[in-house]
Amino acid sequence: MIVYLPNEIFKDFSSHFTNASKFGFAYSYYTYINFLYKYCLHFDDNNEFVSQRRIKEFLGYNPDNKTVNSIIKDNGILDSIGYTKSTSEYPVRAIFDEEGNLFDFETASDIRKNIPNKNIISYRGIKVKSPLLAHTRYEEGVLDGTFYQVEYTHSVDFEVFKSIVQDKELGCVGFLIYGFIKYQNGIRKGYMQSTYDYMTGVLKMSRRTIRKYTSLLETKGYLAVKRETIADSSRHCPNIYLVIK
Repeated sequence: MIVYLPNEIFKDFSSHFTNASKFGFAYSYYTYINFLYKYCLHFDDNNEFVSQRRIKEFLGYNPDNKTVNSIIKDNGILDSIGYTKSTSEYPVRAIFDEEGNLFDFETASDIRKNIPNKNIISYRGIKVKSPLLAHTRYEEGVLDGTFYQVEYTHSVDFEVFKSIVQDKELGCVGFLIYGFIKYQNGIRKGYMQSTYDYMTGVLKMSRRTIRKYTSLLETKGYLAVKRETIADSSRHCPNIYLVIK
């Protein structure tokens, strides 16, 4: 399973999250709700609803953790900046065109209109978070979001995403750095050449934190890093980063 995220997400989030932990959680949360919506995964194999508590747990947080509620609640940060919206119109089936491209979604209410039996679609009244830029990105009312058009996006594979956010050493902060480097790989020549100071400014974390997580991502096989050195120790030389997973 793969989703595409808008490249502008880093700029958009950077002005609203002042520390790495919340920035990383917000980026990981938005990624996960893209998977839930695109692949109609709001109910698990046991027909249990994937609630906000379960989303927190998936992302490595205690379900009772309230420090991130301001990010994901109704009218919270992600809602207020136009990235998410609560809706009872959750998808139950993806609709594809003749070429195999995602065309639209059949929602719970679509089925209820045709089959009014309350037992057919369970959990009436539940709400999910819809990833708004996945539906409409540029022109209101037009399906030009990242579910349908992938220009100026970076892709995320579900298994890679899951393995990073559920790794206790990497977590959401590690995934944020991974995603940022993958985005940079895509807009450049397949690699990112950057100083720690540049990433510090965008990602709201210290040079020490960036060094720690890029080293971990390298050790665990997600990145290849070429470290440059120069004679003048007072200058910061950019390293080269390449996503390999």
